Amino acid sequence: MYSTSYLLFQSITAVALGDALGVPFQCEKRQDLLENPIHAMIGHKENDVPAGTWSDDTSLTLASLVSLTQGYNLYDLMMRYSQWYHFGDYTPFGMTFGVGKTTGDAIRRFDSGIKPELCGGDSEMDNGNGALMRMMPLAFYILTSSNGYQYNDDIARLVHEYTSTTHRHPRSLIASGILTNVIIRLVYNPNKYAMLRAVKECLDYYRTEVYPKS
Repeated sequence: MYSTSYLLFQSITAVALGDALGVPFQCEKRQDLLENPIHAMIGHKENDVPAGTWSDDTSLTLASLVSLTQGYNLYDLMMRYSQWYHFGDYTPFGMTFGVGKTTGDAIRRFDSGIKPELCGGDSEMDNGNGALMRMMPLAFYILTSSNGYQYNDDIARLVHEYTSTTHRHPRSLIASGILTNVIIRLVYNPNKYAMLRAVKECLDYYRTEVYPKS
C-alpha cells in the first residue's frame, strides 16, 4: 500500500502533466483530437506559451494544496487565488494566462470584500468545470482528516463551500461532490468498479438528501 504522501505527489504530477499536454489544444474540437491524438508536449500554440507549460488548472491546484496544508481556511484559499490572479504566483513564469471569466469574476468579488463562500457566480452562465480542476487537494485533505469516511452532509458542505469560492451553480456543486468522492474511493480501492460505485454513492446522496422526492 502506497503512503498518502506518495499518492499525493503522484496525483499533483499527473495534474501538471495532463494540463501541460492539453494547454495547446484547449480550443480544439473533440473530433479533431480523435483524428489527431496528442502524442507530445507542443509549445507556442494556444496562449503562445512554451511546451510543457501548465495553465490555471495546475496553478490553482497548487495554490489550493498549499492553503490546505495550513488547514481549511477559505480566506487563505482565496487570498492565494488572488495572488495567482494579480501577481502570477504558482505559475511557471510568474505570468497568469487563460483566466476563466467565472473564476476571474469570483476573485474580483473577493478583492472587493465579499465572503469567500459567496464569491462564485450562481447563474446558469456561471456553471462550468472551473472548480473541478482543483478538487484533488481537497480530496486528500478530507482523506487525511476523516475517520471512517463516508460521503455525508459534513463532507458535502465542505466540498460545496470550497467549490462556491468560484462556482456556486448547483450543477457545479454536485459535480465537485462526485469527483471528490471518486478520488477518495479510488485511493482506497484503485479500480474502475470502485469509481462507478463512487459515482452512484454520490448520486444516491443527492437524490435523497438534497432533492428528495415529493
